[in-house]
Amino acid sequence: ALEDFSKYENARRAYATLIGEYGTTDELLFRMLKYFIRTDNLDEVLALKDHFQGMAKLDLDVEVYSELGGYLVTQDEKTGRSRYASDARDILFRALETDEFLPETHYHLARHFRSTEDYGEEKKALAKAFGAFGLIRNRNTLSETRFIDTINRQGEAAFRDGEYLQAEDKYL
Repeated sequence: ALEDFSKYENARRAYATLIGEYGTTDELLFRMLKYFIRTDNLDEVLALKDHFQGMAKLDLDVEVYSELGGYLVTQDEKTGRSRYASDARDILFRALETDEFLPETHYHLARHFRSTEDYGEEKKALAKAFGAFGLIRNRNTLSETRFIDTINRQGEAAFRDGEYLQAEDKYL
């Protein structure tokens, strides 16, 4: 579906059928959440966010949950407001508690820290994202794009801090 957007409708129908047959399990709700994120359905994303955040014990799909945090950061970037910053932070830290080696979580945390102007934490998160992305042998297109963006953001952070040689190294 990342390559052919029309596939998302097939996914929605399949998930709806499965929910009708097996009920609203966390696994199926996480898949629906991923669908709603990828199709940019903010209202449904927020409803599922509230559902999952309200659960003390959660069998977490950390990749989707991390993507949820990133989606909320993106919403704030699009509007120029920090409407979802607190939720994004909480979600991303909860994802880290489950899997501290998932590069996307660190990547989205770095984006969050930049948007909240916590540049020291941004640099730490970028370093962790860079290391974690580097451990993945076969990155998909989305992961590769985020890895490249991580390197670019490291260059921007170094330049912002007057570390011009390090910035040049990252840009190269």
